[in-house]
Amino acid sequence: MRLLAASCILMCLSLPALAGQRVDPSSMDRAPLVANPGAPETAIAGSWDVWIPGAVMYSSDGRNVYQHHQPGAAMNRLEVTADGRYRWGGRSGRLEEVRPWHRQPGRRYYRLLHPSGGEYEFYRAPDDRLIVLFGGVGGHAATGTRLGGGTTTAPAPRAGASDAYSPGTRVSVEWSGRWYQAQILQAKDGLYLVRYDGYGSNWDEWVPPRRIRRAATAVDAGSRGGGAPGAPSQAPKPLGVEWRSDP
Repeated sequence: MRLLAASCILMCLSLPALAGQRVDPSSMDRAPLVANPGAPETAIAGSWDVWIPGAVMYSSDGRNVYQHHQPGAAMNRLEVTADGRYRWGGRSGRLEEVRPWHRQPGRRYYRLLHPSGGEYEFYRAPDDRLIVLFGGVGGHAATGTRLGGGTTTAPAPRAGASDAYSPGTRVSVEWSGRWYQAQILQAKDGLYLVRYDGYGSNWDEWVPPRRIRRAATAVDAGSRGGGAPGAPSQAPKPLGVEWRSDP
Protein backbone atom coordinates (compact mmCIF):
# COMPACT_ATOMS: atom_id res chain seq x y z
CA MET A 1 0.00 0.00 0.00
CA ARG A 2 2.99 2.36 0.46
CA LEU A 3 3.73 2.04 -3.25
CA LEU A 4 0.12 2.80 -4.08
CA ALA A 5 0.09 5.81 -1.77
CA ALA A 6 3.27 7.15 -3.35
CA SER A 7 1.77 6.66 -6.81
CA CYS A 8 -1.31 8.58 -5.70
CA ILE A 9 0.80 11.55 -4.64
CA LEU A 10 3.17 11.56 -7.59
CA MET A 11 1.02 10.46 -10.51
CA CYS A 12 -1.38 12.86 -12.19
CA LEU A 13 -4.73 13.03 -10.49
CA SER A 14 -7.96 12.62 -12.41
CA LEU A 15 -9.44 15.75 -13.90
CA PRO A 16 -11.00 17.95 -11.23
CA ALA A 17 -14.66 18.64 -10.79
CA LEU A 18 -16.29 20.95 -13.28
CA ALA A 19 -15.32 24.62 -12.94
CA GLY A 20 -17.42 26.39 -10.35
CA GLN A 21 -18.84 23.17 -8.95
CA ARG A 22 -18.86 22.91 -5.17
CA VAL A 23 -17.64 19.59 -3.77
CA ASP A 24 -19.00 18.14 -0.55
CA PRO A 25 -15.89 17.07 1.43
CA SER A 26 -17.71 14.00 2.73
CA SER A 27 -18.08 12.71 -0.84
CA MET A 28 -14.29 12.52 -1.11
CA ASP A 29 -14.20 9.79 1.52
CA ARG A 30 -16.45 7.38 -0.35
CA ALA A 31 -18.37 8.05 -3.56
CA PRO A 32 -22.17 7.73 -3.27
CA LEU A 33 -24.00 5.05 -5.23
CA VAL A 34 -25.88 5.87 -8.42
CA ALA A 35 -29.63 5.48 -7.90
CA ASN A 36 -31.19 2.93 -10.25
CA PRO A 37 -27.97 2.38 -12.23
CA GLY A 38 -29.22 -0.19 -14.73
CA ALA A 39 -26.97 -2.74 -16.44
CA PRO A 40 -23.22 -2.08 -16.59
CA GLU A 41 -21.60 -1.08 -19.86
CA THR A 42 -21.16 -4.17 -22.03
CA ALA A 43 -17.67 -3.01 -23.02
CA ILE A 44 -16.25 -3.50 -19.50
CA ALA A 45 -16.99 -7.23 -19.56
CA GLY A 46 -13.95 -9.45 -20.09
CA SER A 47 -10.53 -10.24 -18.66
CA TRP A 48 -8.16 -7.42 -17.78
CA ASP A 49 -4.47 -7.36 -16.90
CA VAL A 50 -4.16 -4.67 -14.19
CA TRP A 51 -0.77 -3.04 -13.58
CA ILE A 52 0.41 -0.45 -11.08
CA PRO A 53 2.48 2.26 -12.79
CA GLY A 54 5.94 3.03 -11.51
CA ALA A 55 6.47 5.81 -9.00
CA VAL A 56 9.09 8.49 -8.52
CA MET A 57 9.93 9.38 -4.92
CA TYR A 58 12.33 11.83 -3.37
CA SER A 59 14.39 11.95 -0.18
CA SER A 60 16.78 14.47 1.27
CA ASP A 61 19.73 14.38 3.67
CA GLY A 62 19.36 18.09 4.39
CA ARG A 63 21.74 19.18 1.65
CA ASN A 64 20.91 17.07 -1.39
CA VAL A 65 17.68 15.76 -2.88
CA TYR A 66 17.72 12.22 -4.22
CA GLN A 67 15.38 10.67 -6.75
CA HIS A 68 14.23 7.04 -6.37
CA HIS A 69 12.25 5.06 -8.92
CA GLN A 70 9.92 2.24 -7.90
CA PRO A 71 9.10 0.08 -10.95
CA GLY A 72 5.53 -0.91 -11.74
CA ALA A 73 4.03 -4.20 -10.62
CA ALA A 74 1.17 -6.56 -11.41
CA MET A 75 -2.08 -5.98 -9.53
CA ASN A 76 -3.87 -9.26 -10.28
CA ARG A 77 -6.09 -10.25 -13.16
CA LEU A 78 -9.59 -8.79 -13.15
CA GLU A 79 -12.54 -10.72 -14.61
CA VAL A 80 -15.81 -8.84 -15.19
CA THR A 81 -19.04 -10.46 -16.41
CA ALA A 82 -21.82 -8.81 -18.40
CA ASP A 83 -24.11 -8.69 -15.36
CA GLY A 84 -21.56 -6.81 -13.23
CA ARG A 85 -20.05 -9.65 -11.24
CA TYR A 86 -16.28 -9.59 -10.92
CA ARG A 87 -13.35 -11.62 -9.66
CA TRP A 88 -10.11 -9.79 -8.84
CA GLY A 89 -7.38 -12.09 -7.68
CA GLY A 90 -8.94 -14.08 -4.80
CA ARG A 91 -11.88 -11.73 -4.23
CA SER A 92 -15.31 -11.95 -5.86
CA GLY A 93 -18.16 -9.47 -5.76
CA ARG A 94 -20.50 -7.30 -7.77
CA LEU A 95 -19.63 -3.90 -9.19
CA GLU A 96 -21.29 -0.83 -7.71
CA GLU A 97 -21.84 2.17 -9.96
CA VAL A 98 -20.84 5.35 -8.16
CA ARG A 99 -20.77 9.12 -8.66
CA PRO A 100 -17.31 10.31 -7.48
CA TRP A 101 -16.69 13.99 -6.83
CA HIS A 102 -14.22 14.13 -9.75
CA ARG A 103 -16.59 12.50 -12.29
CA GLN A 104 -16.54 13.69 -15.89
CA PRO A 105 -19.57 13.99 -18.20
CA GLY A 106 -20.32 10.86 -20.19
CA ARG A 107 -18.29 8.52 -17.98
CA ARG A 108 -19.62 5.77 -15.77
CA TYR A 109 -17.61 4.84 -12.69
CA TYR A 110 -17.63 1.52 -10.84
CA ARG A 111 -16.42 0.53 -7.38
CA LEU A 112 -14.79 -2.79 -6.46
CA LEU A 113 -12.51 -4.32 -3.83
CA HIS A 114 -8.99 -5.63 -4.31
CA PRO A 115 -7.90 -8.85 -2.50
CA SER A 116 -5.73 -6.64 -0.24
CA GLY A 117 -8.92 -5.02 1.05
CA GLY A 118 -8.34 -1.72 -0.73
CA GLU A 119 -11.33 -0.03 -2.35
CA TYR A 120 -10.95 1.23 -5.91
CA GLU A 121 -13.02 2.85 -8.64
CA PHE A 122 -12.55 2.58 -12.38
CA TYR A 123 -13.89 3.74 -15.71
CA ARG A 124 -13.34 2.52 -19.26
CA ALA A 125 -11.29 4.86 -21.46
CA PRO A 126 -12.11 5.30 -25.19
CA ASP A 127 -8.98 3.33 -26.16
CA ASP A 128 -10.37 0.24 -24.38
CA ARG A 129 -8.37 0.47 -21.18
CA LEU A 130 -9.60 0.48 -17.61
CA ILE A 131 -8.35 3.46 -15.60
CA VAL A 132 -8.27 2.27 -12.00
CA LEU A 133 -8.49 5.01 -9.35
CA PHE A 134 -7.94 5.16 -5.62
CA GLY A 135 -11.33 5.16 -3.94
CA GLY A 136 -12.39 8.63 -2.82
CA VAL A 137 -9.34 10.70 -3.80
CA GLY A 138 -9.44 9.72 -7.47
CA GLY A 139 -5.69 9.38 -8.09
CA HIS A 140 -4.50 7.04 -10.85
CA ALA A 141 -3.74 3.73 -9.13
CA ALA A 142 -3.39 1.30 -12.06
CA THR A 143 -4.24 0.61 -15.69
CA GLY A 144 -6.12 -2.42 -17.03
CA THR A 145 -5.46 -3.78 -20.53
CA ARG A 146 -7.78 -6.34 -22.08
CA LEU A 147 -6.77 -10.01 -22.31
CA GLY A 148 -8.04 -12.68 -24.66
CA GLY A 149 -9.03 -10.55 -27.66
CA GLY A 150 -12.10 -8.42 -28.17
CA THR A 151 -10.21 -5.14 -28.12
CA THR A 152 -11.43 -2.11 -30.00
CA THR A 153 -7.88 -1.12 -30.88
CA ALA A 154 -5.24 -3.08 -32.76
CA PRO A 155 -3.18 -5.23 -30.35
CA ALA A 156 0.59 -5.18 -30.39
CA PRO A 157 2.23 -8.21 -32.03
CA ARG A 158 3.40 -10.84 -29.58
CA ALA A 159 6.79 -12.44 -29.63
CA GLY A 160 6.48 -16.13 -30.37
CA ALA A 161 9.05 -18.87 -30.88
CA SER A 162 9.77 -17.57 -34.41
CA ASP A 163 9.75 -13.90 -33.36
CA ALA A 164 11.78 -13.82 -30.15
CA TYR A 165 13.68 -10.69 -29.20
CA SER A 166 17.42 -11.11 -28.72
CA PRO A 167 19.64 -8.78 -26.65
CA GLY A 168 20.38 -5.59 -28.53
CA THR A 169 17.07 -5.56 -30.44
CA ARG A 170 15.45 -2.14 -30.81
CA VAL A 171 11.79 -2.26 -29.70
CA SER A 172 8.85 -0.15 -28.56
CA VAL A 173 7.52 -1.00 -25.10
CA GLU A 174 4.03 -0.29 -23.75
CA TRP A 175 4.13 1.48 -20.40
CA SER A 176 0.91 2.60 -18.71
CA GLY A 177 -0.97 2.74 -22.02
CA ARG A 178 1.70 4.47 -24.14
CA TRP A 179 4.62 3.25 -26.27
CA TYR A 180 8.27 4.14 -25.61
CA GLN A 181 11.45 3.30 -27.50
CA ALA A 182 13.79 0.90 -25.75
CA GLN A 183 16.41 -1.80 -26.22
CA ILE A 184 16.34 -5.44 -25.16
CA LEU A 185 19.08 -6.19 -22.62
CA GLN A 186 18.28 -9.76 -21.56
CA ALA A 187 15.74 -12.52 -22.15
CA LYS A 188 14.83 -14.98 -19.39
CA ASP A 189 11.87 -17.22 -18.57
CA GLY A 190 9.67 -15.63 -21.23
CA LEU A 191 10.37 -12.07 -20.03
CA TYR A 192 12.60 -9.34 -21.47
CA LEU A 193 14.73 -6.84 -19.60
CA VAL A 194 14.48 -3.49 -21.41
CA ARG A 195 16.19 -0.14 -21.09
CA TYR A 196 14.19 2.91 -22.10
CA ASP A 197 15.91 5.43 -24.36
CA GLY A 198 17.22 8.39 -22.40
CA TYR A 199 17.08 6.63 -19.02
CA GLY A 200 19.61 5.02 -16.73
CA SER A 201 19.58 1.49 -15.37
CA ASN A 202 17.24 2.42 -12.50
CA TRP A 203 14.42 2.51 -15.09
CA ASP A 204 15.20 -0.99 -16.49
CA GLU A 205 12.17 -3.25 -16.37
CA TRP A 206 11.33 -6.92 -17.00
CA VAL A 207 8.32 -6.98 -19.34
CA PRO A 208 6.23 -9.73 -20.98
CA PRO A 209 6.08 -10.08 -24.81
CA ARG A 210 2.55 -8.63 -24.96
CA ARG A 211 4.00 -5.20 -24.08
CA ILE A 212 6.67 -5.29 -26.81
CA ARG A 213 6.68 -4.64 -30.55
CA ARG A 214 9.53 -4.11 -32.96
CA ALA A 215 10.60 -0.48 -33.09
CA ALA A 216 10.93 -0.45 -36.88
CA THR A 217 7.18 -1.04 -37.27
CA ALA A 218 6.24 1.93 -35.10
CA VAL A 219 8.86 4.28 -36.60
CA ASP A 220 8.04 3.37 -40.22
CA ALA A 221 4.32 3.82 -39.62
CA GLY A 222 4.88 7.16 -37.94
CA SER A 223 6.97 8.44 -40.84
CA ARG A 224 4.00 7.91 -43.12
CA GLY A 225 1.86 10.17 -40.99
CA GLY A 226 -0.51 7.43 -39.87
CA GLY A 227 1.58 5.72 -37.29
CA ALA A 228 0.67 3.93 -34.12
CA PRO A 229 -0.60 6.28 -31.40
CA GLY A 230 1.96 7.07 -28.71
CA ALA A 231 4.98 5.93 -30.74
CA PRO A 232 6.63 9.08 -32.16
CA SER A 233 10.34 9.15 -32.93
CA GLN A 234 10.89 10.90 -29.60
CA ALA A 235 8.34 9.60 -27.11
CA PRO A 236 7.53 11.55 -23.93
CA LYS A 237 9.17 10.47 -20.73
CA PRO A 238 7.35 7.83 -18.66
CA LEU A 239 5.66 9.53 -15.70
CA GLY A 240 6.37 12.87 -17.38
CA VAL A 241 9.37 13.35 -15.07
CA GLU A 242 12.88 14.33 -16.07
CA TRP A 243 15.32 14.78 -13.19
CA ARG A 244 18.41 16.92 -13.48
CA SER A 245 20.78 17.56 -10.61
CA ASP A 246 23.28 20.39 -10.29
CA PRO A 247 26.91 19.40 -10.93
